[in-house]
Amino acid sequence: MRGMNRELAEKDHRLAEWCALHGYDGILLRTRANVAWVTGGADVCVDQGHPLGVASVLWTPTRKVLLTDTIEARRISEEEAPPGFDVSARDWFLAAAAPKGRIANDWPEDPIATLRASLTPSEVTRYRTLGIEVSSVVESVLKDARVGDSEVEVGGRLVGVLAMRGIRTPVLLAAADGRIAAYRHPLPTDQRIEKAFMLVVCAERGGLVVAMTRLVHFGSMPADLVARHEACCRVDARMRHATRPGRPLADIFATARRAYADEGFDGEWCFHHQGGPIGYRTRDAIALPEGPGIVARRQAFAWNPSITGTKSEDTMLSDGSTITTTTDWPVGDHGRPLWLVRAGRARVRR
Repeated sequence: MRGMNRELAEKDHRLAEWCALHGYDGILLRTRANVAWVTGGADVCVDQGHPLGVASVLWTPTRKVLLTDTIEARRISEEEAPPGFDVSARDWFLAAAAPKGRIANDWPEDPIATLRASLTPSEVTRYRTLGIEVSSVVESVLKDARVGDSEVEVGGRLVGVLAMRGIRTPVLLAAADGRIAAYRHPLPTDQRIEKAFMLVVCAERGGLVVAMTRLVHFGSMPADLVARHEACCRVDARMRHATRPGRPLADIFATARRAYADEGFDGEWCFHHQGGPIGYRTRDAIALPEGPGIVARRQAFAWNPSITGTKSEDTMLSDGSTITTTTDWPVGDHGRPLWLVRAGRARVRR
């Protein structure tokens, strides 16, 4: 509790400074990401398809109020509101009243995304716990996958196991065999695994989101695929090494471009984005060749370089540590996870 109190006090301090700098009396936080951030993880998501939740936060230097309706008020009050937050409910059939005073708003544009960038120590602790759990589940599900399983079957198992741990999956991608090379964002289908399988997930709990990719191959891997993955991992390793506080995101992107060229895959970066800062969204921003952004202390990143047919992705902090850690998975000399090579046994179907 002491750590949470310090976390919320730090966020109050950041918001107070921001409001004073920009001449605001307070700010209305409507996005699920910012509500979770300012409350230390309150879950106001009912409709996962919408970035706004069933409660907002009206934050001022003197009062913090969770604004909701009569449908949600009891649950928000009893299960989500942290100490120091009041709950105010309107009738569900009435529109929300506009707050009085000079009040900023985080929707549709988010002016305070940079305030979320540097995670507090207690956020890092929760983030590491989430990363370990998600990694363990993803890798366990892939170790249980068999030749003949469909993409939707394996993806469904992953979603189910994560859900039992209170973890949502806002992004789930799965590809078997030729679909890995064909599509950078392969939504799961009924295609069945013959040799190769890729599983990609963004997983969220308490507002914090991790991202990772793992790949499995049944039977010996083609030499060309091994070489491509090694090259992709070296690109990833160089991007991770370049991700340090004070470094412009554009510089990290330039590092990636040079790495692709050095590996003999110049221009491959054009086929998919390379990732970027993560935290309370699946990506807070996508790094661009001339884009803005500076790496903050204790900021989370998920880089995802890809070379046709393979990919490397984990969530890390700007101190160089990995959030989605792997414990029983093959890792190369570059420090990045390899394809897991398994015997090609089909699952017995009854």
